[in-house]
Amino acid sequence: MRQGRHSILKIFMKISRPPERWLPCAYPSNSTSMNHMINALIIDDEPAAQVSLQLEIELHCPQIRIIGTAGSVSEGVEVIQAHPQASLLFLDIQLTDGSGFDLLQQVNFDHLKIIFTT
Repeated sequence: MRQGRHSILKIFMKISRPPERWLPCAYPSNSTSMNHMINALIIDDEPAAQVSLQLEIELHCPQIRIIGTAGSVSEGVEVIQAHPQASLLFLDIQLTDGSGFDLLQQVNFDHLKIIFTT
């Protein structure tokens, strides 16, 4: 091999999407059918995190519909009260004006399943 020359190795791999049954939300639990949408809220003080989470949900969990977002405890209280039809809440633990736990002390969340995000 002569100095100053290099080889290029190209590898082409077929990358396929995993089977639907492997996707985290592809098949709902027994209590939820694909015809029943899950209404969800996102409360996170970082706009990029809100958008990223929403995009991932839209891509992988088509039966979850984001119906409201908020960026602080005070906005979160308002959005939860304004959307009583929500059944799922993605909640950041640390917000600009308090914590997710502070928010939960201010609202009735009996109807919500909560997923904490960081």
